[in-house]
Amino acid sequence: MQDQHKTNDFWGQTLLPFIKKAKCVLGKFFLRTSFGQCLLIAAITVVILEMLGFQSPLQGLLYPFTHPIAFLINTFLIALTFSIATPFKRRYFGYLVLFVFWLALGIVNCVLLSMRVTPFEAADLYIITTGFSIITVYLKTWQIIAIGIAIGLCLIALGVAFFKVPKTELRSAKDSLIAIVSLIVLTCGTIISLRMTGVVPRTVPNIADAYKDYGFAYCFTMGFIDRGINEPEDYNADLIGEISDLIGKADDRPQKTPNVIFVQMESFFNVNRLEGVTYSKQPMPNYVNLMENYPSGYLTVPSIGAGTANTEFEVLTGMSLDYFGMGEYPYKSVLRNSACESLATMFKDCGYTAHAIHNHSGTFYARNTVYPNLGFDTFISSEFMPNIERNVLTWAKDKVLTEEIVRALDSTENTSDFVFTVSVQGHGRYPTEYLDYERHVTITDGISDTEEKNRYEYFVNQMYEMDAFIGALTEAVTERREETVIVFYGDHLPSLGIEDDDLNEQTVYQTEYVIWSNYTPENPLPDRDISTYQLGAYAMRQLGITTGVTNRFHNYYFDLESYDEDDWNRRLHALQYDMLYGNYYIYGAKNPFKRSDMRMGVVDILVTDCELDGEQAIVRGNYFTEFSVVYVNGEALETRFVSPTELIVTEGEEITKGKKLKVVQVATDMTKLGSSNQITVS
Repeated sequence: MQDQHKTNDFWGQTLLPFIKKAKCVLGKFFLRTSFGQCLLIAAITVVILEMLGFQSPLQGLLYPFTHPIAFLINTFLIALTFSIATPFKRRYFGYLVLFVFWLALGIVNCVLLSMRVTPFEAADLYIITTGFSIITVYLKTWQIIAIGIAIGLCLIALGVAFFKVPKTELRSAKDSLIAIVSLIVLTCGTIISLRMTGVVPRTVPNIADAYKDYGFAYCFTMGFIDRGINEPEDYNADLIGEISDLIGKADDRPQKTPNVIFVQMESFFNVNRLEGVTYSKQPMPNYVNLMENYPSGYLTVPSIGAGTANTEFEVLTGMSLDYFGMGEYPYKSVLRNSACESLATMFKDCGYTAHAIHNHSGTFYARNTVYPNLGFDTFISSEFMPNIERNVLTWAKDKVLTEEIVRALDSTENTSDFVFTVSVQGHGRYPTEYLDYERHVTITDGISDTEEKNRYEYFVNQMYEMDAFIGALTEAVTERREETVIVFYGDHLPSLGIEDDDLNEQTVYQTEYVIWSNYTPENPLPDRDISTYQLGAYAMRQLGITTGVTNRFHNYYFDLESYDEDDWNRRLHALQYDMLYGNYYIYGAKNPFKRSDMRMGVVDILVTDCELDGEQAIVRGNYFTEFSVVYVNGEALETRFVSPTELIVTEGEEITKGKKLKVVQVATDMTKLGSSNQITVS
């Protein structure tokens, strides 16, 4: 009894008052101080964001315990944004607006993750205008309408809240200042210290995993803040001179300069490697045949399910994305304003003409801006392709690329051609419902779920048609009777949720490549597994081309039986920094590359005459496309594409004799990419 009395006395007189006092202190801290309010609301916001990111309420609730460091970073970061509202009387309304802002980002992330493998990144905002043009591929009409209604209702609710949420008495300036300064110090200090110690890395191999490990708010924000390549600690002229001595100088131009075509194929990989899945017939006969008879191997790519432009960047420049910021797209950062070495400049050093081809919008990933900085002479985008056929999801079929590649090759007479082609047909979103399209191949075993089977069967049939394009292109090139090399490769695996265990050999970061040629090369290549930033150098090895810094760098290491990987990383990091952000020591302290005067298309769009026909007009000419718009005296008129030789203007009354008329190729984001000759209406 005496022990029981002591226990009760301890609880009643010591522990309970302590708990009450602690609750009172914590309550005052979190509810009555600006600093505490921001932390409390931010912590709740982080949990909700991770619920959406993981698409699991339970995982979101457990996030503070399963990822305590990431939870802390994200809480400080979001609390810092909430502190903006603390100096104002309408602080609670400010908290609400900022909470809705973060919630909207989280919802967008959740929706994107349901459509693709990669989360919502800062880079997505840089391509938002071109993204609107393909929104109908990912969302149904009713979903788009529902989103619009939801946004409208949210704005109305915020408008009501502005008047309904009570104002607060202004806290002392000291209270708000403490909150803002403390959160700046805590946020910056925590992030910098954790990155310096390596607890939180600057670069990540998988952006999707990074979002899970380090949190949505942190990763999304770093996409804006952390860009470019950090200067290496040992970067100086001596280090770059050491690299220059290792890789040597370029030899004379090769005696043989065959045409060279690179074909980067959207989400393309050998579907025969899907473990346990069987088909009604071989889905990729041409590609399998090439892999068996020409140099080939696995190609390690920088992303899964998305990131076409980053695979493209690594192949064209020979540079690794490992040294850039988290989730960065160089096409949307450094290459917007800086010219640099690329496969295009390397081939042009050998007398080639450099062409780029893409059967999607020329403004997507700002290619119309970036390609001139990579040295291309011409660019044929979908706006300049008259004969596009589209699949059931409205993506341009790759079969059109055969005609356009041949057109590029035929556009020059006295030079060899380098043609860099990017396909689009294999793009998602892959439909879970049954769609009416020609099924060349069916899945006979390995996938039982109906919705999953619909997704995979659609994808496999796109691979079948893309494989047919491979066969058609090699046949067309053979018929031209010019020595030609074609490098086929996939940019990344599709956004089908494929994991390593679903594949019978490769990993999810590996596609395949094959180097086909219609002649016997003097420097035949063995099969070899490589990375995307090595692919250009490996292909040029067969051609005997030694121009280009990154080309010689990679080929130097190809010749070594073994090397120190840390030393290789140190040198490539320094070299990339020097070539893009540094002092250009590798080029003699001056960037030798300039923006090219790139032409859109390789043939002239021609207007021959305009026939006035009452309320409409018929414009005749050549090389018109579905993106052709008739302009009269500088004003765009409603235009309907009839054929490559005919357009109909439904606002025919606007066309009168004496006015100036031309045809302009207009991208989906309304960018003018090129125009025809101008005629005077007679």
